[in-house]
Amino acid sequence: MSVVPAETLLARLGSLRKKMAASGFDAVLINHPANRYYVGGVKADDVQIGESAGWLLVGRDKGYGLFSSAHYEEWKTEVCHLDVQCVQAPSARKYPVRAAELISANGWRTLAVDEDALSLRWYREILANLEDGYTITGMGRILDELRAIKDDWEVALVREACSITWQAYESVLTRAKPGITEKELAWD
Repeated sequence: MSVVPAETLLARLGSLRKKMAASGFDAVLINHPANRYYVGGVKADDVQIGESAGWLLVGRDKGYGLFSSAHYEEWKTEVCHLDVQCVQAPSARKYPVRAAELISANGWRTLAVDEDALSLRWYREILANLEDGYTITGMGRILDELRAIKDDWEVALVREACSITWQAYESVLTRAKPGITEKELAWD
């Protein structure tokens, strides 16, 4: 997976913030690996259920990358558009606590989450660490809508992939002849 250029990430963050403002969200919490990569440029898979390589917490004017100690060193310089912080092991238990601290400190009253990615346990732990008066809601399809529109960097990657695919196809055409099996072509 390619490194997402900083200007692309900043543009994506700006688009996300516009959608947040239009939806009335003070902040969004992003913990799904694909969405974390799209917004933060962070390519780190979550190994097991109930574990996370990191969370992004994006407010209208500030944003944070919360990463486990295993990923902190790698991402503290790569994620230039967010305040990157280390959440010490066992990080899965500390993400909700640190997120709640940042939500409170920034005065974000309405938090939107990806309801397909945030576990009920994490949701409850965030709420348990917030005072009364905070709202946690689903963000709906905001990130899906943003990801559906390809930016210049993504278009360039698609073009490169098409070029590679075309080269492979032309190569197969030169090898394809009566008597060769599909398996042999695949090996080529």
